[in-house]
Amino acid sequence: MKKFFAIAVLAAVCTMSASAQISWGLRGGLNHVSNEITAISTETVLNSDNYTGFFFGPMTELRIPNTAIGLEAALLYTQKGLEIAEGDEMKNASLAVPASLKLTFDKGGSLVYFVHAGGQFDYKTGDLDRQIASVKENDATKAEVRDFILNKSTWSVNVGAGIKVSYHLQLSVNYNIPVTEEGVYAFRDNVSAATIDSLEEAGEESRKAFRSSTLQFALAFLF
Repeated sequence: MKKFFAIAVLAAVCTMSASAQISWGLRGGLNHVSNEITAISTETVLNSDNYTGFFFGPMTELRIPNTAIGLEAALLYTQKGLEIAEGDEMKNASLAVPASLKLTFDKGGSLVYFVHAGGQFDYKTGDLDRQIASVKENDATKAEVRDFILNKSTWSVNVGAGIKVSYHLQLSVNYNIPVTEEGVYAFRDNVSAATIDSLEEAGEESRKAFRSSTLQFALAFLF
């Protein structure tokens, strides 16, 4: 998957760069994240998977003259996250590199429509693990422990659509679909103080991988 994505992007850039119209700009917006954690254990994780974050960064757009075909890429700082306890959030920050094939449809009116699809690579820049321990009510020497461990990098697929309000301004909606796992959630019961920090105590049946899908609302300004 990684090699295919890199080769596809390189081939598209080499093909279009000679005659393409190139634009540069800035993109930013909101992330509405679904972490798919409550499906693992509704008893030990809050019954809310959703998290709202943001993203921003530079972008470029290449378009072949007299065609509807183009390529769009960006380097974005993006913040997602998950709610790991009531009032306690784990932020999931990363540098994201999305690259998409873009088809533009100009009907001759004031608005221009477009659709896009492509891949994305994320490299985490924040903390990768958090742990929460709760002492059991019936035994103060034992605890319930939840461990959240994020993967250092992830791959995903983007699909979306939008409108060009003017030459400089674009509005779009994008759905980011995970290809690889976002991280691991582990639950341990009846843990003594001496073994709280050992994830191996969780056992395979109590350790589950989870994925994060994201609905994005973006505003882009091209110079």
